Amino acid sequence: MLARGRGEIARRCLVAMGRAFSTDQIDFYDVSVEEAAQRPVVKFTMRELTTHSESTEENVLRSARFIASQLPIRLARRLVEIQTLPYIMVRNPHLSKVQSLYLDAFRKITAFDGKIQSLDDEARLSAVLTKALEDNMQVVELLARGLRESTQKMTLSKIEVQGFLRSLLLSRIGQRVLVEQHLALKRPSRPGWNGIVHLACSPHEVFSAAAKRSAEICQQTFGVAPAVEFSGDVGCVFPFIPPHLSFIALELTKNAMRAVVEHTEAVKGEPVFFDRELPPIHIHIGAGAANIRVRMSDAGGGINLVPGSPRLSVIEAFKYGVTSVGAE
Repeated sequence: MLARGRGEIARRCLVAMGRAFSTDQIDFYDVSVEEAAQRPVVKFTMRELTTHSESTEENVLRSARFIASQLPIRLARRLVEIQTLPYIMVRNPHLSKVQSLYLDAFRKITAFDGKIQSLDDEARLSAVLTKALEDNMQVVELLARGLRESTQKMTLSKIEVQGFLRSLLLSRIGQRVLVEQHLALKRPSRPGWNGIVHLACSPHEVFSAAAKRSAEICQQTFGVAPAVEFSGDVGCVFPFIPPHLSFIALELTKNAMRAVVEHTEAVKGEPVFFDRELPPIHIHIGAGAANIRVRMSDAGGGINLVPGSPRLSVIEAFKYGVTSVGAE
């Protein structure tokens, strides 16, 4: 009975060890990720992204080969960065899930590197890319949860994660653009579009839509919302990916409206009941020879230049995981 009991204990230990060293974690002796991370990254511009946009067999295969070669490098570099995080963060289940998602995508896409010879090969790669895109949707939420839980164990000053988050999130955008543009090559083209790029994206239209949505949110939260006024080159257009600009516009207009309402009420010392009591938000669009600038100004009180003050400072405002919104 004693020997049998020891045998059962040993069996359970082996099972536990197997789980600990499951395939969704990087093996200590596996250097494939490190080797891939050391390969050079070929950067691309918006112009290069739209150069080969016709849905010909040559363009589709060229795009597939580029992704099979370059995407694993970008994934590998993020995996290496994850491994350099403090142990307590790497062991967090949410951040560990991010690592698993990146590792799974790395392994599956790497298998196609140098092996795209036909449209059938490309179709199999596209299936993998589509699944990876779906899985990748949860990465930002997982990062937020993992960071929040990790900071409960360690203070932000002890966790150097700002550079890691910036690198991972920026790279994530680039990865999704590459994949989405490739998948768009195989769909029917839309007039005025080049894959996922709108060739005549209007900043005025995007910010107007964002301002309307932000006003609805502000009305639901405070009961009032400031007006938004536009000036400058409101008719200018440029090639861009609308959802990216829409996200930026929505966050900026939401922040501005909240600040205007809260600051106005703080100055008056009483609630604001009518929209006309609020100073408007101004958005100026300027089109130059090589770029377009959007400048937003509001009467929301601004941010402080000195860290440690009651309101957010410039340095704190651009840190991930920092907010001026209360616990409510």
